[in-house]
Amino acid sequence: MKHLSFFGLCCGLLLSGALSAAVESPYGVCAHISRGEFSVAPQELELMRSNGIGWVRSDFDWKTVEPKQGQWDYSRIDAVVELAGKYQIKILPILDYDVPWATPAYKNLDTWLNYVTNTVTRYKDILRFWEVWNEENLAGMWREQPDAGNYCKLIKATYQAIKKIDPELKVVLGGTAGIPAEFIEKFLQSGGGAYCDIINIHPYRYPDTPEAVSIYHDVLALKKLLKKYNVDKVIWITEIGWPTHRGSDDVAGIVKNGLEALGCASGKLHIAAVVDPAWGYGENNFFNFIRSYFPPDAQLDKISVAGMAGLSPEKYPVLMLPSEEGFPMEHFTALENYVVKGGIVIFSKGVPLYYNLKKNADGSIVKEKVGEEFRKRLHIGWEAWWTKKGLPAQTNKVEVSEDFRAKLKLADLPCETFFTGEALQGGDKMIPVVYGIDSKYKGCAVAAYKFNSNLKGGVLAISFRAIGGGVTDLAQAEMLPRAFLLAFQSGVEKIFWYELQSPGGPLYDRESHFGLLQRDLSRKSGFDAYSTLTAMRPAGSAGQMIMHNAKNIYLASWERPDGVKVWAVWSVMEPVDCVLNIDGSIIKSVDFLGRNRKVSLNDGKLALKAEAGILYLVGPKQVSLDNSVKME
Repeated sequence: MKHLSFFGLCCGLLLSGALSAAVESPYGVCAHISRGEFSVAPQELELMRSNGIGWVRSDFDWKTVEPKQGQWDYSRIDAVVELAGKYQIKILPILDYDVPWATPAYKNLDTWLNYVTNTVTRYKDILRFWEVWNEENLAGMWREQPDAGNYCKLIKATYQAIKKIDPELKVVLGGTAGIPAEFIEKFLQSGGGAYCDIINIHPYRYPDTPEAVSIYHDVLALKKLLKKYNVDKVIWITEIGWPTHRGSDDVAGIVKNGLEALGCASGKLHIAAVVDPAWGYGENNFFNFIRSYFPPDAQLDKISVAGMAGLSPEKYPVLMLPSEEGFPMEHFTALENYVVKGGIVIFSKGVPLYYNLKKNADGSIVKEKVGEEFRKRLHIGWEAWWTKKGLPAQTNKVEVSEDFRAKLKLADLPCETFFTGEALQGGDKMIPVVYGIDSKYKGCAVAAYKFNSNLKGGVLAISFRAIGGGVTDLAQAEMLPRAFLLAFQSGVEKIFWYELQSPGGPLYDRESHFGLLQRDLSRKSGFDAYSTLTAMRPAGSAGQMIMHNAKNIYLASWERPDGVKVWAVWSVMEPVDCVLNIDGSIIKSVDFLGRNRKVSLNDGKLALKAEAGILYLVGPKQVSLDNSVKME
């Protein structure tokens, strides 16, 4: 194997000068330029540069550079590194995953470290940050039951090897799926805090808003946990995003057959759909999509969370809850009473009632894991790899149960959790609609629970995560800058959006629709929203402050490197009329997509309708919002 010589020198010189502006950039994006997007990497890197993005995160897969044991091939990675230099984009490489002759990697450290040493040594003068693994708290990524102590063994050895190559190189914790407090604490208890320079998380919020399930408060909780173990490290977010997948004919078929199994007439349906921005259940991330779950003539009426109290099954035989695993348990009794009286509830994602949603004093929402009490009260049983030994981490094929095969055709979908009848009582029965299967396991992925006990209604439970939780193209663009600003406010140093390109695939497949670009690289609205954010808050901006009021209106401000102040105003979900007090002149006003917006001051006041899409105001010395509270 040859190390970089002339190639490395040229790229190093190029990066040292041309990339100076990107060195301190807080803006990144995930792109598979070393994998399936290699052929379009030049176009993607040019789009990143034009967008104001300074970093790209991509896998430097072990299997790519060592396709056969002892045979090294860095040609693709060399090309990617050279291209990134040409387009003035810094790379955050991920060292991952295992290979057939060394799996799991933490049990084959000598072989793993050979890959690490070869790779890091080759690019050490160009690439100064190295992420070690990805989402190691998930079985599918870790290759076996996740264990923080075992990951600590891997990153400790990797950290020591990298520092031996160059003590100034930075080791980035493999981005955790979510902010798993228990996993992170066990990692810290194992001494892991000493073996990374940067803490790294993937705090996905979809389909919730970044304010409702607060990124800001969750990062502060993480900081508190780190402080408990005397770990003082910067925090990066190397994945966050909102997918734009939709329901499909498959989903409509599941719902139709499931409701018929519960005795719900196939005629015109009257459905109550919970839409409540105060709980993060808003138009963009729920109501506009559930129409695809039901026939065109179905009547859907919005109700608030509080509106579930006294809900009549005679008027509304079906209650559709938001596509997420959380529920405000303070309102559970109303939900239970609805089912006691004969109502049918649809849970359309994952494990029903897995989290309790609670409000902070400032109105933001936190999720807390709860036990089986609430599911048992609705007679719902379930199992997964983390509750029952021997279950697969995920099945990838589906099988429609015999009673529905003539009426329901489904494409294969991944499934991680499965329903059981272990909580049934009296004359209850569980009717399997769809199974998730692999070579050794068959679990119920869609269950119709038909009750004839103390409960007289039913539950339609759909565990597929890939078909719920999408947002509109416009909502994705609204969420992006809000998520970034809230994360910056909490002290996060860099943020990488997941991902640049949507690879295409079924409309209902979540993983196919996170991108800011379509498969043909045409722009989605989110790309323009990112471009606007980087222009309004360029690298080097400082002094950020965020306030909000009881009407869920947010006001953020920061100072650009040129000394000009910029302000951003938005509402959490629904449009809200407000008046801003303005000190100084407004040089420019643009919306979240970069479109100029005409605003008029009247005696130092600006009347406007705050919306989910940010409005940026450039120039005022001070802007105030009535009855505002500073986030701190």
